[in-house]
Amino acid sequence: MTKKIAIVTDSPCELTENFIASNDIFIIGFYVNTYRGRFQDREEITSRNVVSYIIENKMPVSTKCPSSEEYASYYKKILVDYDEIIHITVSSLIDDSALTAKRALEDDAGLREYVHIVDSKNISAGLGVIVAEAVAERKRNMSVEQIIDSVNTLIPSVHTVFLCNTTYHMRFNGRVGKNLNEVCRRLSIYPVFEIVKGKIELKKVMAGGYRSVINRFIYHQLKKNKNINKNQLYIVHTNADIDTITDIQKEIEKTCHFERVNVVRASATISGNAGPGMVGMVYTG
Repeated sequence: MTKKIAIVTDSPCELTENFIASNDIFIIGFYVNTYRGRFQDREEITSRNVVSYIIENKMPVSTKCPSSEEYASYYKKILVDYDEIIHITVSSLIDDSALTAKRALEDDAGLREYVHIVDSKNISAGLGVIVAEAVAERKRNMSVEQIIDSVNTLIPSVHTVFLCNTTYHMRFNGRVGKNLNEVCRRLSIYPVFEIVKGKIELKKVMAGGYRSVINRFIYHQLKKNKNINKNQLYIVHTNADIDTITDIQKEIEKTCHFERVNVVRASATISGNAGPGMVGMVYTG
């Protein structure tokens, strides 16, 4: 008899509500902390809420994954209707979700046999791409072990890069150091980050008007990478307007043609860490 496998992931995965619902994916919401209170990503707060809060109040927010007790509670509820769980987490070198989820299994021996934690070594739409692979393998009636093997094979080829309008929010959340934040602020330069082996690494800094910097960011990232899979690319943003998104799409098409370009708004969690103005790209290759 085929086992019923639940695919679970963290809220900063940028998967659309339609994709989540139509593919039977469980989302565990991170928390966004503001001076007005704590709110759960997707359930109680959105990216638009976070960006508006930051701009209107000129205050940062902090984010945090659920506790091990909360993870255990989620798992138990899901296992009422499913035989096993594959939980694909945000990179353990960026957030505590993988470690906290594993602690939930250590604290409850009854869960260990049925819950499998997979570290995506990625964030945002990069995490979403990896989750989508797990969903596709489940549709092929693959076993838990086969799904995990397929996901782990894909992980090294998923590339996530992003350009920040400011490092202030990443500094506030402990994602970058004080020195980088000060240099970017004083010189009015914009950092480009890449997820490398699960870590956020500074790739370069760029100067100039932000709209022109976005175009150069796209060109340098796509033109010089000869191994890109041109089937699809994700544009991730925190609060880009229609004109900016259109310009980004045109610049991408001019630089490198993709069969499909998906535009997704960052989750509340990612928006709280990256801040207003962030633009990122995710592709495989």
